[in-house]
Amino acid sequence: MGEQAVLSPAELAKQPLLDPEACQEFADLMAEDFKRLSRGFEHDISEAIAEIGQLDQTQLEHMAELAHKYKSAAGYIGAFQLRGALEQLELAARAGDFARCQQMRSLAEAVTPQTVAALEDYIRAASTQR
Repeated sequence: MGEQAVLSPAELAKQPLLDPEACQEFADLMAEDFKRLSRGFEHDISEAIAEIGQLDQTQLEHMAELAHKYKSAAGYIGAFQLRGALEQLELAARAGDFARCQQMRSLAEAVTPQTVAALEDYIRAASTQR
């Protein structure tokens, strides 16, 4: 596995909030389960970000595990800003950099409601096209 780059919040902000092509690929792959899985993600991501916020510097391994799990889920639906923030959080946790973990958790927390709103808009638009 190659080394992953450390990105700043400004670099992460350049990524799409929700990539329609990636979201469509996921919707096509999941077919009827897309809406259910997307709504599950919306619920779970908010809880995961809150849980990460409760963890301290002695729980970096658990923080990395949560970030990894939801990074993958965010990537599947095309939520690239959130995915990037969670990836950076995972890298920071694995490196033992709690201050950077807090910075990336704050970024993930800030972008989550925007991501959920964009996903809801996508689901609504997709539902009207069927």
